[in-house]
Amino acid sequence: MTSVTRTGDAPPVPGFIESQFSPLVKAVVDECLEHHEVVGERTGVLLATTFGDSTTTDTASRRQLAGQVHNPLLFYQSVPTSILGYVTREHGITGPICCISVFGESQAAEMAQDMLAEGDIDRVLLVEVELAPTQRVAAAATGLAVQPPAEHTATATVVTA
Repeated sequence: MTSVTRTGDAPPVPGFIESQFSPLVKAVVDECLEHHEVVGERTGVLLATTFGDSTTTDTASRRQLAGQVHNPLLFYQSVPTSILGYVTREHGITGPICCISVFGESQAAEMAQDMLAEGDIDRVLLVEVELAPTQRVAAAATGLAVQPPAEHTATATVVTA
């Protein structure tokens, strides 16, 4: 099993603004796939996150509250699938893509195993990503009894049956 973890900031990705969510996903996937070739339709991709792209969520909310016109690049619900589309195209991965919200370390691994058990794929590129907490995320984490990372963190793992 190949696994790579990256923390902190990553280089920008064209078409993605304001947040480190997408650059971090791209950087960790690129680094993981330098060590493990996973092209084609027999590779699935699963992105797991508890709080999602909180920077984009908060930026979009602040703009809306200020009465500013909505910026489509700040449509935070589409960021996870958009960056997966970007990296899968770049790496020639054509299998299923799934984004989930998790509240526990084992949920993402269990979902990856469920994807493999269906038999349509041979491996899953599992990407787990959390941004350093914003004020809103810190408040939500306290209420949920979840501990967000102190800094931006992403891990990409190639999971096989």
